[in-house]
Amino acid sequence: MALHPTQVSWFEAEIPRNQTVFALESLAADGSVELEEKGYQTSPCIDLELIREQLRKFDAFCASHADELPSPDLSPAKVLLEPEELALTIVETLRKWATGLVQTRRRIRQLELEIEDLSLLDECVAAMGEEAEQLEQVRHASDLLYKQIFTCPHGSLERETGQENDLFTALYTGKSHDFWLVVGDPDRKDVVDACAFFAECNSLKIPDWLPGESSERDREIRTRMQVALAEKEKLVTKLADLRNSDEVRSALGYARLLRWYLEVFIEKTGDHSSCKLTGWTTAVSPDELEQQLRSEGIDSRFVFTPPRTDLTPPVELHSADWSKAFRLFVDLMGSPGRDEIDPAPLVAVLVPFLFGFMFPDVGHGLVLALAGWILGKHYPAARILVACGLAATGFGFLFGEIFGLHGLIPSPFGHPLDNAVSILTVTLLLGAAIILLGQIFFGIEAWWRADFRAWLLESAPVLLLYATVFIGIIFPLAWYLSAAAIAWYLAGSIVLCKGAKGGCLGRQAGNLVESSFQLAVATLSFVRVGAFALAHASFSVVIGELLTLVDSPLGTILIFTIGHLVIIVLEGLVVMVQTTRLVLFEFFTRFLRFEGRVYKPLRRRSDGEAG
Repeated sequence: MALHPTQVSWFEAEIPRNQTVFALESLAADGSVELEEKGYQTSPCIDLELIREQLRKFDAFCASHADELPSPDLSPAKVLLEPEELALTIVETLRKWATGLVQTRRRIRQLELEIEDLSLLDECVAAMGEEAEQLEQVRHASDLLYKQIFTCPHGSLERETGQENDLFTALYTGKSHDFWLVVGDPDRKDVVDACAFFAECNSLKIPDWLPGESSERDREIRTRMQVALAEKEKLVTKLADLRNSDEVRSALGYARLLRWYLEVFIEKTGDHSSCKLTGWTTAVSPDELEQQLRSEGIDSRFVFTPPRTDLTPPVELHSADWSKAFRLFVDLMGSPGRDEIDPAPLVAVLVPFLFGFMFPDVGHGLVLALAGWILGKHYPAARILVACGLAATGFGFLFGEIFGLHGLIPSPFGHPLDNAVSILTVTLLLGAAIILLGQIFFGIEAWWRADFRAWLLESAPVLLLYATVFIGIIFPLAWYLSAAAIAWYLAGSIVLCKGAKGGCLGRQAGNLVESSFQLAVATLSFVRVGAFALAHASFSVVIGELLTLVDSPLGTILIFTIGHLVIIVLEGLVVMVQTTRLVLFEFFTRFLRFEGRVYKPLRRRSDGEAG
């Protein structure tokens, strides 16, 4: 359980321009650095406008072909290209891909129409039988004679259609269509076209390559059909390959990476061949960072230097999985500094303990724990209720309470209302122990700040005075140490006031009185822990008394259910507020100033944010 935040170091680094993108990706992968904000650097290392313009073109291509783009490669192969060159390469790759995609789709459509025409021609030849030789005459129609053959839906025309208009017509029935052959005066073309339109017929083009000989005709149609089908099959495969192109997947990955890269401001060096990075790192030495990038094939040079005086060094706070939810209590006040204790792991024990003491009931605790488990799946902060509910369950066993019913299980501590004075006394001593722990933490922090001498002279005697006053209640001889603590404080004040202006000793004496009064009030605040435990038992007794006044089973169920729900929700809320107040204002204020800021490592954006 680490209570000391991890210290970080200020670093400066130079990385070749053609490796900066993947260098940042590598550093972001394990959260080893936090880059300094933009306000520090002067000139950007990259041409931001050029890259943004290329990414706008990239977005336009993606919008036009959104349904056909493959998924991006989240870890594309590293390439030694400067960021601007990489942006141009991405757009060029996508342009070539889009051109090939459009051309392939267009050719597939042409082949589909060609195959459809060949299929209709084959069906027409089969339907006409020996009369198919007339197709050559249709192909060589003259200005003096109108000749045309139409493809029509089955049954859309009568066999005599057109003959009343002095036209020679013939209707041939195929497997899927009727074929209408029309020969006549060119002046009757409009009449023929009108009949074809209303019958939903389309003219069938007779190609020049169609042989007149029957056997050659069939063979030629089949050959051309096979060639067209084979080409279409190859193009469909090509289209599928384009839609899953590794090159395009890499380009999409590079674009995603480059878009994130634009959000990271880096400075150019004097010779413009490298980019300069500055920031904070949790690495132990520059060699560790250089080795990390070297393993990725990236050259770099890191140095650790003292940070600028106007910068606040961040601290890295660690929380185990079981205590992460309780960091909320620390975050409410701020962030511990690098020379302050991180109390989050301790809070994960202290908060459930105080809550459980004030809310002791097996049934109520299990309901809260179940609610926290369900809500925690959607709201991580709600997982606090699981630990608090289980603590309430534990204290419920100690006090023998299950939904306000006493006597169902053994009660080692007895009923709270029968031991009110003992409970209040215990909570008073509990508060003294918590406050004493806070004072000890303040001494540890003084050691970290190299200010331990001042703590020994001023704060340590106050700690001894506070401890011996309570110990003296049990062992009166300890009160002699209280007198020694006062003498220690006065001696320390003389040392601290040496060389100070007049009135220093008076202020020190006043500080002792004020500190003693504040500690006394803070200690008395913890009596509320016992008071709420008694109040909880009282509410349960009230519900039990109400149940004795009801004869109806339904009324009994309603009063029991509604009454205990009110206790769980309202009193549970009040107890959580009181727990928070005690932890934040009676414990944290003893040793924390919250002068730090949290270490925020460089991280890649989530996949859903990638363009």
